[in-house]
Amino acid sequence: MLEHVTIARIAGIPVRANLLLGYLLAFWAIMGASSGRAELTLTLIGLSMGLLLLHELGHALMARRLGLQVVDIVLWPLGGMARISDFPADARVEAWVAAAGPLVNLTLAALVAPLLLFTDGVAFEFSAGIGIGVSPDGGGVLSLFVLINLAFGLINLLPAFPMDGGRLLRSFLARGGRDWVAATDRATSVGSVIAWSMIIMFILRGEWLLSLLGFFILFAGLKERWTVRLRHQAEQMGGGAGRFAGWESLLRQRAGAFQGAGGPPEGAAGASPFPTDGPLPGGLGDEAGEGPEPQGDGFSDDDVRRLESFRGRLPRKPGSPEAD
Repeated sequence: MLEHVTIARIAGIPVRANLLLGYLLAFWAIMGASSGRAELTLTLIGLSMGLLLLHELGHALMARRLGLQVVDIVLWPLGGMARISDFPADARVEAWVAAAGPLVNLTLAALVAPLLLFTDGVAFEFSAGIGIGVSPDGGGVLSLFVLINLAFGLINLLPAFPMDGGRLLRSFLARGGRDWVAATDRATSVGSVIAWSMIIMFILRGEWLLSLLGFFILFAGLKERWTVRLRHQAEQMGGGAGRFAGWESLLRQRAGAFQGAGGPPEGAAGASPFPTDGPLPGGLGDEAGEGPEPQGDGFSDDDVRRLESFRGRLPRKPGSPEAD
């Protein structure tokens, strides 16, 4: 259920959907049909998925305009994401890419909202488990269109990861070439306050399921913080020698520790997932300009599987103070 299926290709960008999302949408449609609201439910599903895709296309096309490589767009139960290769630690670039998604939704809402003046008033009905029900006539669809766009645009402006507002806050804190790691720490701290506020508020109201959204935001902020710190450390280790130079140096050092210590047999728990000589996965050399040119986007699927199946601690390099 966690796998992705390619459902379309727009402007050369693959659009993939999570299988779990498909099951949830099917369940939602069945629930709507069983309550006699099949048409309303299908309208809501269609508008939500279409506007979510437009939101992510805003991110993707802006990234491409700024010279970045867009890998794909992934739709999943909690939203969507435009995956971008080698995103730079640049405040200006992040601000433009992050703002593009909400800007698409808010612009669509602003363009369509005046048309509501020429329609009859629409009564919104809130129903537990079904969502928002509106009349499927023109006025109801337009009202729902504006409402969903406002929700996607404004909620994503919350200053917390993984929402776009968290990235906009970081780009503001990192403006003028300020420290990217420090800006990330401060932005994720603000996001943590928002996440805990949501958790406490929903628990006090007895809405335990919605409180999980707060925990998700809290986890996403911590993940972003540690990802940036690890990337920064890898770049420092690599000394600017190349895209994966820091990781490569670390992996070779650890693999060499096994070899020098007469390490575990191949395939045993704790065995190094990479060779100690020759190019590393993805055609990486020891230093910039050495070895084959990088192939693809870095690690291959086989390399990732080896890393994911790796268990145990990597020993220190023999002779180092830590090993003694």
